[in-house]
Amino acid sequence: MDTMVSLVIFAMMAIGLNMVVGYAGLLDLGYVAFYAIGAYTAAWFASPHFAAYGLNIDVGSVAEKGILQVGGIHLTIWLVLIAAGILTAFVGVIIGLPTLRLRGDYLAIVTLGFGEILPQVA
Repeated sequence: MDTMVSLVIFAMMAIGLNMVVGYAGLLDLGYVAFYAIGAYTAAWFASPHFAAYGLNIDVGSVAEKGILQVGGIHLTIWLVLIAAGILTAFVGVIIGLPTLRLRGDYLAIVTLGFGEILPQVA
């Protein structure tokens, strides 16, 4: 099952990259950074990370049903996916607005820079 999950994730990344590079002809070297933003968002909303700050929000999780008593933000997987998609789309718009007029090598340089900045910030 673990191999199938990895296979589906890599297939989604390959299909998305094919749309950007293959059909649009834009070389986006920071493409995987947007997947990382979604993964970080999903990890934050599905973990007890915020319990140290006294924030306890349980929406449809096992903690809400009294099975597990832990602090932090616990959302259902569907809300986590929606939140990760919204945040990733917002960051994509923020990065996309300045790069709309760039073509060719300049677009590749800017997106490569974004892809390298994200791990340093995270």
